[in-house]
Amino acid sequence: MFVWTLKGEVWLIYNGEIHPTLAIDIKEEVGRWGDNGMIGTAADPNFSSNGYLYLYYTVDGLYQSSFGTQQYDPNFTEGNSATMGRITRYTLNTVDFQFAFPNSRFILLGESAGDGIPNACPSHTIGSLVFGEDGSLLISSGDGNTWVLNDHNLGFNGAGPLPPFAWDVALQRGIMTPGENLGAYRAQYLDG
Repeated sequence: MFVWTLKGEVWLIYNGEIHPTLAIDIKEEVGRWGDNGMIGTAADPNFSSNGYLYLYYTVDGLYQSSFGTQQYDPNFTEGNSATMGRITRYTLNTVDFQFAFPNSRFILLGESAGDGIPNACPSHTIGSLVFGEDGSLLISSGDGNTWVLNDHNLGFNGAGPLPPFAWDVALQRGIMTPGENLGAYRAQYLDG
């Protein structure tokens, strides 16, 4: 059995004992604030033979905006800012499932700013992963918007009434387009 933490750890439990070494550790990449974090995991329907484990999480804002640049510092995090949801697949060792192969990380959704699930609020963001009977990987997500009132009725043009809603940062970083800046109505946006 595998268990995971919101901060980005995947642990193997075997014979009722937690394995002392993490199977997957992506804490540096996962944004953990509000309702965000690593929310969903799913084992591939053929997991016992291919070792595929899928992870669904909010990317830390600093990691999303500057990983791989001189401005990036792994000792800092940027919560309560605009970022995105990401889905990755890891391949675990199928002999004992105690670890993921180091170079097996494959990004299915959210490789760059414009192709992830927009997230500009501490709540209403990413959700669950589940496999359908036909083998399709299904995801759920929220609107990435404030949970207080309908922002468009208040004239906020996509900005929620309470900080730290960061629609302007999401637009600046290319996480969402002006057409996607619909506030709570983003959950029903079909043109993406």
